[in-house]
Amino acid sequence: MNILESSLKEYPIIASVKNLDDFNHALNSRSDNIFLLTGNIFNLRTISDQALNKNKNLFLYIDNIEGFSKDTWGFDFIAKNIPFDGIISSKGSILKLSKEMGIFTMGLYPIYNSMEMEKSISYISNIRPHIGIVSPGIVPEIIREVSERTHLPLIASGFIRSNNDVKTAMDSGAIGVATSCFIDQKIFYP
Repeated sequence: MNILESSLKEYPIIASVKNLDDFNHALNSRSDNIFLLTGNIFNLRTISDQALNKNKNLFLYIDNIEGFSKDTWGFDFIAKNIPFDGIISSKGSILKLSKEMGIFTMGLYPIYNSMEMEKSISYISNIRPHIGIVSPGIVPEIIREVSERTHLPLIASGFIRSNNDVKTAMDSGAIGVATSCFIDQKIFYP
C-alpha cells in the first residue's frame, strides 16, 4: 500500500489547491494530502519545503506546472530537485514516462459522457496508474462503474462541496475525495 492510500484510510479528504492564496489553508487543514494544481519552476521548491515541514504529502498536477518541458529532462529535474510524493496527469504519455521513472502516478479522468467513460476505462486499463482520479466526483454511478471495471483505487474529484458529497463518493467505491472547498472545514467529516 502506498503513502496516499494509507493516509486516506485515516482521513479521506485531500486538499486541492487551485491557487497559491489557498496553499496556506491547505497546510493548516486537517488533510494530510495536498493536490497542487498550480505552480511553476520558481516557486515549486518553496511550496514543497513548506508541505514537507507540515508533514503533508504533496502531489503535483504536472500538466499545470509552468516553466519546464514535460519530457524526460523535465521529470528528471523535478524528481532530483523537488521533494514530492507523486504526480497527477491527464496525459497518457506523461503517466507512462513517470511510471517508467518510478514516480507514483495518478491519472485524471474527466468523464462527461459515455464515450469519455469508455475512453477513460481503456486508458486506465492500458496505462494502469497507481490511482485514478474521476471527475466529476459527485456522480456515484460513474465512480462505481469505473471502479468495478478497472479494479483501480479511485479518488473522486470535482464538485465535492458537502459532507453528503463526501459520503456519497465514498459509498460508491472511492478511497478518498479531493476538494478545493477545504477552506470551509465543515466539509471534513469527523
